[in-house]
Amino acid sequence: MVNVDDYSPRDSSNGFNWLKFRTNLIDEPNFMQLPDQAKAIYFEVYLLAGKSDAFGLVTVSDKPATVQDIAWILRVQESELQNALDALQRADLVDLDNGVTIKRFAKEQGPSMADKREKWAYRQAKRRALANGETWTEPESDAESDAE
Repeated sequence: MVNVDDYSPRDSSNGFNWLKFRTNLIDEPNFMQLPDQAKAIYFEVYLLAGKSDAFGLVTVSDKPATVQDIAWILRVQESELQNALDALQRADLVDLDNGVTIKRFAKEQGPSMADKREKWAYRQAKRRALANGETWTEPESDAESDAE
């Protein structure tokens, strides 16, 4: 028997918690002229790319996801998924060369969650050091190190 008090939600700290979708996508003929199934697959694969947090690449177990992997995750037939992905590639919305990658994902979403967490940890370390009366020294950036 499951004890309700022992329940804790699954750790969802990896990947994006939410995604931005461009509203002007509805004005792009190359998207709007796609079959409805390809449009739906685009949004589902976009969500998987956000969950992967790999700059638009869809991953499974830290490896690029195959069409078979994605078909299983989305519970669609491989042939239907492949047809939709081919249409999306022709519309220049996805890249299928080295796995399934959403084009423009990184540009549309901004920094990855890992980058955001790293910057937050840096700000917190600085805040704590200053609150404890310690002297804070800015670490050298990679550009400054390379210049020297």
